[in-house]
Amino acid sequence: MSLFDIVYRLLRVWNGLLSLALCCAFCTVLLSFNSSQKQVFHDVAITTFLYPAQFVLTRVNRTLSVFSENRELKSENTRLRVQNDVLQQSLKLAPRLEEM
Repeated sequence: MSLFDIVYRLLRVWNGLLSLALCCAFCTVLLSFNSSQKQVFHDVAITTFLYPAQFVLTRVNRTLSVFSENRELKSENTRLRVQNDVLQQSLKLAPRLEEM
């Protein structure tokens, strides 16, 4: 029987006890941290667990801001076209007014 078989059988038969032992060891390590180490662990855990949601929300926010910017640019483009048309009409009207 190889070492791999022994470890596999141990994990398969004693998985509940092994999980409990690992949880207890993890809690013991967390309790032994000082306040700065706890803060670092907290920051890393939060960013690790919330990264997918943060990624999706950032993408959605960018998309919404692009649509908003697009709307603003379309309205500015319309305003500038109207202003350009008014200026062109006034340039065409200027020689007629001089003739009078």
